[in-house]
Amino acid sequence: MTLVERWRQEAHTFHMLHGECTITLQDVAIQFELPINGRPLIKSLNYDWEQLCALLLGVTTNDAVLKGGRLSLPWLADHFKNFAHLPDHADEEDLQRYTRAYIFTLIGGLVFSDKSNSRVHLMYLPLLVDFDVAGIYNWDAECLAWLYGKLHKGVVIDGKDIAGLLLLLQIWA
Repeated sequence: MTLVERWRQEAHTFHMLHGECTITLQDVAIQFELPINGRPLIKSLNYDWEQLCALLLGVTTNDAVLKGGRLSLPWLADHFKNFAHLPDHADEEDLQRYTRAYIFTLIGGLVFSDKSNSRVHLMYLPLLVDFDVAGIYNWDAECLAWLYGKLHKGVVIDGKDIAGLLLLLQIWA
């Protein structure tokens, strides 16, 4: 029996032969060194997404790469040339945009992934405006809540896939 089949939605626990156990905030903090204490991640959805991408990433989007506030991760990686090289004439603003795009790609492709693993919601981008402020948020709790939510969707009878920070689940198991 797989680990996901042992997940019980009502208790947020895995039912094992030796009893119940679950992933805790401390597990996330130890494995990924994400802040455990901090301000809650409160995300607004009242943005002009195209304008936000232009301002914070310096990119122009279109309907093919931006759907319902979700940006294409392959397009983002390609646009930033897989983050391998900054342009020779890069200034501080370019450096911040590349850094923001890289972190944003990690957020969408690893921490808050969905079943497609090909899009990331732009609601997380404004949290990366100031890197010093981004470090005071409680990414830990949001990450765990996202994983729990995706586990709930994955264990229903017609559920086909799970998402979220599955690396955490694998390490924890």
